[in-house]
This record gives sequence, C-alpha cells and structure tokens, in this order.
Amino acid sequence: MICQNCGGTELELLFTAPAFDAPFIETRIERCRNCLLVNTEAVWSDELARAYSVDYHGSPEKKFNPVLEMIIGWLHRRQAKKLLGIWSRGETSAAAPRVMDIGCGRGLLLSAFQKMGAEVHGLERPEFEIALAMRNVVKTGEITDATYINQHFDVVVLWHVLKHLHNTLEYIQHLGEHLRDGGVLVLSAPNFDSFQRRLFRRSWFHLDVPRHLLHIESSWLLSTLKQRGYKIEDEQHFDFTQNVFGFIQSAMNVIAPQRANEFYRLLKQGRRGNLLQLFGWSATSLLLLPIAVLESIYSVAVKQGATVTVVARRENQ
Repeated sequence: MICQNCGGTELELLFTAPAFDAPFIETRIERCRNCLLVNTEAVWSDELARAYSVDYHGSPEKKFNPVLEMIIGWLHRRQAKKLLGIWSRGETSAAAPRVMDIGCGRGLLLSAFQKMGAEVHGLERPEFEIALAMRNVVKTGEITDATYINQHFDVVVLWHVLKHLHNTLEYIQHLGEHLRDGGVLVLSAPNFDSFQRRLFRRSWFHLDVPRHLLHIESSWLLSTLKQRGYKIEDEQHFDFTQNVFGFIQSAMNVIAPQRANEFYRLLKQGRRGNLLQLFGWSATSLLLLPIAVLESIYSVAVKQGATVTVVARRENQ
C-alpha cells in the first residue's frame, strides 16, 4: 500500500469497507502517517475504469426522477448565486467572472453560472458523456494540460472532485496558478471527520469505494489552504441532498448490508426496478428522515457535517 497523495509507505489500517457496488469486495481504508490523508486501498487501473461506468454516471441529460431533478436544479442555482456573491465581495470590475468547473458532471452548476452572466468552462473525465447543451463549454481533459498553461479564472470549482484525485496536495497547489488575484477557489468533499462517518463507519454512503481514492477531513482542507496563503471566505457543512440522504442510505446499509446502496440505485433515472421495492425503501426513508434531519442540524452546529464546502480567496500577490 502506497499513499495515493504523497507516495508514503507507512499507512495505518483504520477499518475495511465493502465496495459501493456488488459484489461488495472488502477494501482497506488506511491513514498515511506522512501526509495524514486517508486512503482507499489501490485497485488496478482497469478495475477503476470499470467503476466509472455509464451505469454509475447515468444519463448526461437526466440522472434521477423528475421531482428530484427539479430540486437538484434549484439547489445548483442557489449555490451558483451564493458563490458569485462571495466572489464579488473582493471585485470592483464590472466584467463578467470567468468560471472553471473541474469535474463538472452534467454541467448543472455551470449552466446556473452561465444564466447569471458568467463566462463558463468545464472539464470532465473521458468516460463521462457530456450533455448536448454543454458540449460547447465542457471539454475532456485536465487543468494541468498544456491548453490551460496561461489561462486564469475568477472562480475555480471542484465540487466533490478531490476524493477522486491522486496527488491531491500537489493538485491544490497547481490550482492557485490558474486563479486571478482576488479569485476564489471552491472545494467541496465528503467530510471523513464528520459525525455521520464516525456513526456509520464502514456502512457510510459517502465512502464510495473504490471510486473515492482519498478521504478528505475538513481540518486538513482548511489548514492546507491557509498554509498556502488563502483567506477562508466561507465554510459550509450542510448540503441537503448529500447530508440528509447520506444519513438515510447509510442507515439502510446497516439494516440491509446485502442490499447496500439499493435505494440510491432505484432513485436513478432508468433504474426504477421493482416498484414495490421502491415503495418499500421510500417508506423506510420517511421513517428515517426526522432522525436524519436532527443529525444534520447537530453536525452542522458543531462543524462536523457529512460534507464540507470551503470558499477560499487567493490574496493579491
């Protein structure tokens, strides 16, 4: 086992966890004693590529049922408005902000930025089919590619992307080279140091083994940014779709480990399966919902939410 962030060889076993998808192969979760980041046991590259299947990504146009799609769209518009508001605090120019969303998925957040007047750019993995409406602004590749050497942005977003990357620390360092003075870096990730993760341990929905190569802790993320001269503008520990649903699905994983993450799969567009099963899981989710909400309220209050989103400004050089 070698740390996927720093290459260190001294790793401490924390626990083992089943893969997100059947056949639920047990995988080691270990902390690097050098950089302190938590690793998922490395898998062969072809096995990892298979994990990013069309079934995982879903349709580039729709992923969930229409009601959930409507809620998710509203949440993205709300998030884009908030992020542009934070960026504008340190900006006196009337020019439209230039936004780069790395790992932009279906481009929902990009689309929201675009409708608010931003110039938008997105990057995605080659396995992911780009939505037709976003193909003019979303490209396949990496910010480290030669194409982006001299390109700078006002807002750079990595929304639940760090967990999929090797050499995370080096990558964060590189991102600063693409931010304009006064620009903001937006990093969001499941919080491995959360109350929810400690509660559910190996059954935690957001482990997503083996796709999540590294598991980020909010304290590590904040200290890493501060050490690199960023000013923390906003720290958020609540995301309704991630925190509340994460609790519900994690609890279901404890109740029925042989059907792990089944409710999530049934909610996906094109994965309706047996309507009776969907009804049963939905009824269970309603029973768990009050507890999930209470857990989220508590976790946010003590800054141990299941997810963490940090907006950090690059000070003028």
